[in-house]
Amino acid sequence: MSNNVELPAEERILAAAKEVFMEKGYTGTRMQEVADVAGINKAMLHYYFRSKEKLFRVILTQATRVITPMILKALSTDKGVMGKLEDFVSGHVAILLERPHLPMFIMHELSQNQGAFMTEILDREQIHPMVMGFFQQVIEEGQAGKIRVVNPIHLLMNTISMTVFPFIMRPMVVKVGGIPEEMFQSILKDRKEEIIEFVQASLKP
Repeated sequence: MSNNVELPAEERILAAAKEVFMEKGYTGTRMQEVADVAGINKAMLHYYFRSKEKLFRVILTQATRVITPMILKALSTDKGVMGKLEDFVSGHVAILLERPHLPMFIMHELSQNQGAFMTEILDREQIHPMVMGFFQQVIEEGQAGKIRVVNPIHLLMNTISMTVFPFIMRPMVVKVGGIPEEMFQSILKDRKEEIIEFVQASLKP
């Protein structure tokens, strides 16, 4: 685990928390370990973050501040359905390559808190109207014969699943499949093109 004592205490705490959460998961993470990795005492940690849940939510909020602008940008253009999906996949994969811990953090929030915190953030960012507009566009392009008639909800869930799943299953795939870490990293970098080609083929009328 890394430790940069030159950073301000709060930044060191957040960097350490990301490391420990990623390695141990939310349940396995202990505040004392976060303090140790950050190079501070536990009293100082609790001065900045009174609980593990609060610390986790700060990290999750930072994550959504990266993801939500990407979603808004991808879905707010004048492009067709496929063009918007290409932009979404490209942006999503790029973010996850830089921040591979995000899917597990978000999954914890969805499983432990029924997504209440994520819903609050997405509502605040006005994501819902944009997604509903995209769903309507999928229906209209299907009716016009531009793409195959598909359920827009399944289309979006399938696209997100293909993007996120490899990052969630990375440890298992590397270990069970006997794939060297360097090779799997290369596979992840190629993921964008694979998903886009798959979605393009699935939408052909």
